[in-house]
Amino acid sequence: DVLIVAMNKQHIASGLAARFLVCQPPWKLQFWSDDGISTDAQNHYQKLIERLYQFRLSRFARIEDLTGEGWEHQIDTITFVFSSDARMLWKQFYDGHQVELAQLDGILGTVWPKLEAYCPRLALTLHLLDFAASDADRPDREIPRETLKRSMTLIEWCKREARRVYAQFAENETDRIERKVIEQKRTKLEVILSLLQENPDGLRARDLLRQFRLKRSELDAILKPAIDRGVIEYVNQRVRSGQPTMIIRLKPVTPLADPSPNQQDNITSSVSQG
Repeated sequence: DVLIVAMNKQHIASGLAARFLVCQPPWKLQFWSDDGISTDAQNHYQKLIERLYQFRLSRFARIEDLTGEGWEHQIDTITFVFSSDARMLWKQFYDGHQVELAQLDGILGTVWPKLEAYCPRLALTLHLLDFAASDADRPDREIPRETLKRSMTLIEWCKREARRVYAQFAENETDRIERKVIEQKRTKLEVILSLLQENPDGLRARDLLRQFRLKRSELDAILKPAIDRGVIEYVNQRVRSGQPTMIIRLKPVTPLADPSPNQQDNITSSVSQG
């Protein structure tokens, strides 16, 4: 929403907006952890940055001018190219990208050419990072297929994020409210799944209704994607001689009792799809 306010029609028409790599990853529930970045990882990162700073594509040679003093800047360039198999992969990417571009208009039609140009630039960045992490004196002038493939993966992610972000520019007020409702449902489902993982015996439905201030129909709508996928279930549990209590719990699965992180991601993302 902040981007929508900041970017006006002039920014879009001029191509300024298309030059930004925008992203809005789905919200995920996070808990505090004492795990930190290891010393080895910190040292490796520092070495990487130092190597990049030390690497130069230019050199200074001293020459004398009429006064006997002076410096001339001589450029020592390296021309980087794709390896033969990387060129074949680039052709596939380029052709597919052009097919996608032909089907786009509006702001995405201006974003796609920029992403095409970013792909080899990111490949070069990754290539130099690989060099900095090695013991080589100079980087290989050929960018390998695997490095280009990694860059293409980043660009495909940027495409998905661009579609997600710029779709909000075309929203009317009704669409915006509907999106907010979907986001709230997804957030509540993630919280409930986490609570159920901490409470394998289950939670009483009325406690969830009270905690989240929901009606029963609203709770059912939030939990439906997880129920449809067989991850959680409602169970009537009788306590002593009283009335049965509705319990919500993770459905026992063999051999895994709890959903994996990937399953949980799929469950919560399905809320936005339906």
